[in-house]
Amino acid sequence: MLTKARKKGTKPAWTGDLAWTGLKDYWKSEEFLKISNQNKINRASKRGGAVHTS
Repeated sequence: MLTKARKKGTKPAWTGDLAWTGLKDYWKSEEFLKISNQNKINRASKRGGAVHTS
């Protein structure tokens, strides 16, 4: 849900203004960008883990 809102940059109707502002600030933070980038690398990795074939 929030991924779509973050990518589109549009506030969902169920989100308050203060919460939306806080989320936008967090999404721009170095902390979030670092975690997001590491998760992107992890998802792209084929090392270890299970490969689902079904």
